[in-house]
Amino acid sequence: MLDDLTRAVFVARHERASTRAGDHAALAHMVEASLGTASGSVRIGQTCLTCGGTDHGALSATTPAGRVWVSLSRAGQLVAVAVSLAGPVGIDLAAVDAVNRAAVDAVLCTPTEAAALADLSLVRAARARARLWTVKEAVLKADGRGLRVDPRALEVSVTTEPRLTAWSAAPVPLARVHLLPLPADAGLPVGVLGTVAVFAHGRPQLRLR
Repeated sequence: MLDDLTRAVFVARHERASTRAGDHAALAHMVEASLGTASGSVRIGQTCLTCGGTDHGALSATTPAGRVWVSLSRAGQLVAVAVSLAGPVGIDLAAVDAVNRAAVDAVLCTPTEAAALADLSLVRAARARARLWTVKEAVLKADGRGLRVDPRALEVSVTTEPRLTAWSAAPVPLARVHLLPLPADAGLPVGVLGTVAVFAHGRPQLRLR
């Protein structure tokens, strides 16, 4: 089965659990459903690549069926999970209003991105800023280091379909960084955007569950 699905990225969303362990259990179930493995056969771990801590950092999945990559994002009471057989994956959700209330431009935007946002109407700029946030978060989750990397080291097209245009010291060629905005039928609430980033040789196939 793995050979048939090596370009697949599975995404699902559900209500946030009351504990981190509950969210990890839902992610494990997603892996099992995606691979067709037995219930209880997948273990989710978490390790910080900087300090080695296990209560934060990059997620991993141990499975009997082979290697997969996983990611998880929370926005309010919503959780989205991604399971990738194509390569390292990151997923991020963001509420447009929350991102814009936080005034994130100083820590998020390169000068080129800031100038592009300034040329947009307030409504379009608000959505573009939130999309930019989800793109950079998703890419850095796929990288494994998260926001320990300065988001301003990455530059993303703002006024077109999201595309990574520059990344100083990128761990992979930019052509292998694929950005997959979650579509309208992903079931996200109004005002919430989501992006999946995958490091892979070919563009992955997004499959909603």
